[in-house]
Amino acid sequence: MVLLKRQKRPLKKTAELLKQYPDAIIYAMDEASIKREATIGYGWYLKGKTPLVMSPATKEKVNIVGAVKIGSGTLVHQKVEYFRKEQMIDFLNLLLEIEKESVGPIYLILDNAKPHKAIIVKEYLSTTGCRFRMLWLPPYSPELNPSENIWRQLRKEKTHNTFFGTLAMVHIAVDSFFFKYCTANDTMRSLCALI
Repeated sequence: MVLLKRQKRPLKKTAELLKQYPDAIIYAMDEASIKREATIGYGWYLKGKTPLVMSPATKEKVNIVGAVKIGSGTLVHQKVEYFRKEQMIDFLNLLLEIEKESVGPIYLILDNAKPHKAIIVKEYLSTTGCRFRMLWLPPYSPELNPSENIWRQLRKEKTHNTFFGTLAMVHIAVDSFFFKYCTANDTMRSLCALI
């Protein structure tokens, strides 16, 4: 396993890496919870008319681990009951399966969450033949992670101003979003671009 040192400008270094090696495999990874509770987004409404959205009194949610492949905009995701070190390993296995035809390292941009740096995860990484190269973001800087744009776009397209009668409806909305962007696409390519 190769852990790259934390740098002052990790995304600038990653952009330089991408320029130097245009075929480099780089993913930006993050986790999110999509609540069944309604969220309000901007929109056009008649003057003087307050928009109303029904909202269930519940804390039900769909937890997702997701990553965007920088350069292509391809999305990869996995729904989880909760996110812990075991789910981190499961997601890394998923990325290895997706990139099994490639031979180079897989660079992974991610934050400093505890499951990302757990001892069991480090042990797992040592068994992958140095396939993963971790690019750590500075602490408390989620805005630097290109994958944050995945969640922003998901909420904009599928959940804002929407009433979900059941948790299954949230699952359907999430699945349809990831199905739409599971192949190379311009929307995610531009939203999650580094250069």
